[in-house]
Formats: sequence, C-alpha cells, structure tokens
Amino acid sequence: MPRYSTAYVADIEVRERHRAPNPDKVAALAESMGAIGLQQPISVYWPEEGRVVLVAGLHRLEAAKVLGWTEIHVIEVEMDDVDRELWEIDENLIRADLTPTEEGEHLKRRKELWEMREVRVGQLGSSGDRDERGRFTPEQEQPEGFASEASDVVGKSKRTVNRAIERAKKVAPEVRDAIRGTELDTGVNLDELAKMEPAEQQKAVKTAKARGSRTVTPEAPKGDGGYRSIMYAYAHAGPGAREQFHVWLVTVKQVDFSKYSELA
Repeated sequence: MPRYSTAYVADIEVRERHRAPNPDKVAALAESMGAIGLQQPISVYWPEEGRVVLVAGLHRLEAAKVLGWTEIHVIEVEMDDVDRELWEIDENLIRADLTPTEEGEHLKRRKELWEMREVRVGQLGSSGDRDERGRFTPEQEQPEGFASEASDVVGKSKRTVNRAIERAKKVAPEVRDAIRGTELDTGVNLDELAKMEPAEQQKAVKTAKARGSRTVTPEAPKGDGGYRSIMYAYAHAGPGAREQFHVWLVTVKQVDFSKYSELA
C-alpha cells in the first residue's frame, strides 16, 4: 500500500524524464495550488535513507518551487524500476496534454516496459523467444492484452494506440525532435513521414519549415514529372475533388479509367 507523507522540496531528485516541464502548465498549476493547495500528492520513492526520487508529478513539483514551498505532500510507492517508469508514463498519458509525437513515444516505451513486466511474471516468452536483436518473434510482435490495457489508460481505441506506436517506430528520433510541439506535430504529418525513409523525412520537414507550411510532403524523385506530387494531392483530396478529376480524365483526356487501378 502507498504511504502518504511529506518531503522537503529541495531534497527531491528529478532524474531523466519522458517529458520536459511546460512553463505555461507550471504557471497555471502554481496559481491553482496557491489558491486551493495541492489536490494530488506527487509520487516518490526512497532508494536509500536520506534520498528521495520523483516518480510522477514533475509539474506539481516545479509549481511548488515557484510558490516557494519548502515541503510538499508525497505518496511513497514501492515498485521496481519498470513499474515506476510505467507509473510516470501512465500519469503523463492521463494528465498531460501530449502532442501526437509525445503520445506515440510514450505508448511505444509503455509497450516495451509492458513486455518486460509480462516476461518477468511469466505471461510472455523469455529472452529465448526473441530474435538476435532482442525483439519478440513475429507471433509475439504484438503481445495479446497490451493494446487493450493501453486503450483503457488513454481512453482511445486499440487501433489508435497501435497507430501511435507505429508512428514512433517509423519516424526517426531526430525528425520527431524537429517537429515536436510545432504546427507540424500532427497525426496526419506523422503518418506521412512514416511512409518515408529517414533521409527523406528530414528533407520533408526542412522543406515544410522553410515554406512555412503546416504539412509535410515527400520530395518527388527527379525525372518523375511530378507524379508523386499529383498522387499526394489526390490522396489528400476530398470526394468532390476526386470526382472532378475523374471526369476530367475521361472527358478531356479520354483516359480509359479502368486501366489505372491506382486511381480507383
């Protein structure tokens, strides 16, 4: 059972986090905590006598520092490293306004931790069921139960959870960092970037930023006559625009539409 107590704010160690504190959120929390106090204690653990380490509640801790508090209410949690990190991730997924990039990264890491925990308790295969790179074999690539559990945590469908994880897997870390928190940090853009190779992802983001665009588009290969640009526009057009394009192909260009299954 968790124990409730207090700790000195200055003594609480903050180790590497999944998310940096948002100054606006810290300011808003400081205003709220100054008016009505701390409604939810932060989570900590004591690795040894005289040391206290934060598990979850970084924004509340930073707000307490802004307010000049010397002590803060805490919940002492007795968990191992895997469960403590899961606690932090779940609190971020539930409480924080994560961007699509951050949500995908959190869910991807959550899946990795979930697999570690399930192996530990014997629900998944051991390391002998993994390939030479430490990944689960194909039949265990998506452990049964993870998407359902994560779906319950974030309040989104299993399909949405799996799609967010795929974005985090396929979009290069440096590209995620480049769009994090910007107007390019959207699900649509992440899906488009996930279709590209890392070098192409970087070019697409650099081009979008240079143009002040809110969308990323793949660079058309030299000599393709703009084919990929046309296909990108078609893929993102609405039903009405597509219908007009079909009519133009048939009536103006006299194209035998049945030959072009890619446009169907």
